[in-house]
Amino acid sequence: MSGLITRRDLLSTAMRGGVGMATAAAIPGWLPARELGSGERSRNRLSIQAGAEQLRIVPFDVEWTEAFNKPIDQGLNGRVIHKLAALTSDTLITPNEHFFVRTAKPALLGPTDNWKITVSGLVDEPTDLTLNSLLPLTESQGVHLLECSGNPRRRSFGLMSACEWGGIPAVDLLELTRPLSSATRVLIGGFDKHTSRGGGVPGASWVFDPGDLEAAGAFFATHMNGERLPDDHGYPIRLFIPGWYGCAAAKWVDRIEWVNDLAPATTQMKEYASRTGNDGIPELAGEYVRGEMDLAAMPVRVEKWSDGGQPYYRVVGIAWGGKRTVSRLEIRFNVDAPWVPIDDFEHRSVATWNIWSHTWRPPEAGSYTIRLRFPDSTVPTRRIDRGYYDRTVTISDA
Repeated sequence: MSGLITRRDLLSTAMRGGVGMATAAAIPGWLPARELGSGERSRNRLSIQAGAEQLRIVPFDVEWTEAFNKPIDQGLNGRVIHKLAALTSDTLITPNEHFFVRTAKPALLGPTDNWKITVSGLVDEPTDLTLNSLLPLTESQGVHLLECSGNPRRRSFGLMSACEWGGIPAVDLLELTRPLSSATRVLIGGFDKHTSRGGGVPGASWVFDPGDLEAAGAFFATHMNGERLPDDHGYPIRLFIPGWYGCAAAKWVDRIEWVNDLAPATTQMKEYASRTGNDGIPELAGEYVRGEMDLAAMPVRVEKWSDGGQPYYRVVGIAWGGKRTVSRLEIRFNVDAPWVPIDDFEHRSVATWNIWSHTWRPPEAGSYTIRLRFPDSTVPTRRIDRGYYDRTVTISDA
């Protein structure tokens, strides 16, 4: 015997209800977020003209006017709006306290010390999986970006963040539930009872093809940036599906139910049907398309610079989403302007965001609507194609 603990041993222990606690230091492959941030800095440094002086940031015409990076309200109305305008090569990993929140911890949640996930439906035997028995399966999952599917311009598109995640691979956890051969889909739901309806429809659950979860590398998150999940991010456990919108990934996961292809769509699926690319509101869960993020890009700030007394502007932005990297991103300023390639763009990752910049010398003062496109027609880019992430800026002097 080698004395090494294998994945099969851990799964067996979890099935028997073994107890264990995982810290960041104990998670296999864990790399602290500050070290990852250092690596990201070296790979995402943007070029700046020698001798140039930054004068100010030019605001977009539509900006979030309340607090950024701070909790606003509670429950279904709870929000944290991440300040994307402050993104630099040094801040590509979002601190937990600044990570966006779309729904805060429910006031009715109650104690979480003995958390369990109820397993039911088309299974060999209904059971409960205790969180303490699952924690030894936790692994580092790397840096991933998360975006709310309803990420609006009026909030400066601040319902988007990226961090280093740790959690339990979905394929491992679902193996413990022992589904029957007739089970073709799985419903994963989280606690979502609130004292008031607020800004959404209660009922956080989604029905998946388990093959889609495995293909995406889905996991049940327990850690963010080396720390246990904060309360508003689903403590003690939430679902995370790399490359999918956040609406499909329940927080405070407390139930798993195996179903078949006739399972109805959940209220959550219906509420977000259009935002996740569906035509209409299908009645059956199996008729929904995957809630994946297309490749997208947008400007996050416009900087005014001076070079030898001559003003110019620098547009800084991000690119994210999609399933593969591309070589070219283009920008235009107003509908009658030509498309030109972004000066400083290198697409390194589809797991998280990539920062880019472009030098711009407007021909005259006035209002400019900035739109981006990826000329690779083989890559889905539905949101930017319809102008979802366009930003308008007013230039007072050119």
